[in-house]
Amino acid sequence: MRTSYENLSSARKLTRAHVQLGKHPEFCLLTGIMMMGESLIKEGVRTAYTNGRDKYYSTKLFEELEEVEINFVVAHENFHVMLKQMTTWITLWKINKELANQAADYVINSMIKEMDPEEVVIRLPKWVLYDDVFKGWDTKSVFDYLNDPNNPPPGHPCKDSDVPDCIKDGMGQGESFDEHGWEEAKEMEVGEAKQLAEDIDSAIRQG
Repeated sequence: MRTSYENLSSARKLTRAHVQLGKHPEFCLLTGIMMMGESLIKEGVRTAYTNGRDKYYSTKLFEELEEVEINFVVAHENFHVMLKQMTTWITLWKINKELANQAADYVINSMIKEMDPEEVVIRLPKWVLYDDVFKGWDTKSVFDYLNDPNNPPPGHPCKDSDVPDCIKDGMGQGESFDEHGWEEAKEMEVGEAKQLAEDIDSAIRQG
């Protein structure tokens, strides 16, 4: 029998995730960020996507995940925005797109894990990129580590059986589960990028 939560639409689950994160003493800092731009369930999104302002999510992903994992996905996308990763680290994307994606995710997931170690609101799914070694690192430092062939690969305990069906195709070991809009960020005019940075700073203060 489906629970009352499972019976909710994906849009309602997204709203519920925003409320739960806003009430948490750590994740409430995302409140202003969650109100920025669009935050929608959208057709054509494989899992989740952000261009540095807007956040879009897949209906199928929300249907397959548990609530604490949905909360993770929503927090994850909003941290991409809050940390200005799509604009700050565009140079890393130009060097190696995949490693830039991975570095950004390792940083965010480490932050989320540290903010809710008891998994009260959020649980990191087994298929996301996480390693204790990157605790406290910034995106450039993680990128440099991943880009050095002499370094051992970071941990990634994911097995095929752990990965939701909706993201199993096209996602392999050591890959980001979501999509990052580096292309959109690259196409921003200087004034537009500056305004986005100011909007994010304002949203952080609200949080």
